Amino acid sequence: EVKGRLGLNRLSLPVLFKSFLKNLESVAGENAVFRCELDKAGAKVIWRKDKSVIEASNKYQLKQDGAVAELIIYKLQGGDAGEYCCETEHDRTSSKLAVKGMNHLVKSCIVNESEDVHFECLVSHDNALIVQWTLQDVPLQNNEMNEIRMEGKRHTLTLRSVTQKDSGTVSFHVGAHTSFACLTVKGKTKELFGFSK
Repeated sequence: EVKGRLGLNRLSLPVLFKSFLKNLESVAGENAVFRCELDKAGAKVIWRKDKSVIEASNKYQLKQDGAVAELIIYKLQGGDAGEYCCETEHDRTSSKLAVKGMNHLVKSCIVNESEDVHFECLVSHDNALIVQWTLQDVPLQNNEMNEIRMEGKRHTLTLRSVTQKDSGTVSFHVGAHTSFACLTVKGKTKELFGFSK
């Protein structure tokens, strides 16, 4: 009887979490990864979003490496925000995902030839790495004509001494998210001649 009880207890030891899910905040268009660790390798887990079971798909990848379980959510959208949980038969851990877009501060403008033009955009997290400014769909590099800067969440572009040929669409890309502005450069007239900045 004793051996039987011990054997039964060993088989029914509860699978518990050693590390828990953390709240995440990410940007629309990027991916999010939830990760937790179990006290037993290979234990079965169930992932849920707002109480609905998550199945593997183009949107979700469910991974398990030993005792580590991961849920990868691809190309975030606003509807992906919510509560996510990972469950075993005996334990659960949950956290929340916040999805933010960019604060659209890239504004269209009309300027005169030879002026400097300044654009800026705020993103929702510091030091976003995959960013790109374009003019007329051409990627811009940081040089003497284009000053590109990043200060935390603030990204800025300054176009030096613009000409009428620079008129067109200015775009700021972060992840899969894009913000647009329209740049119009006017030729000098006699009234404006000599007064450009």
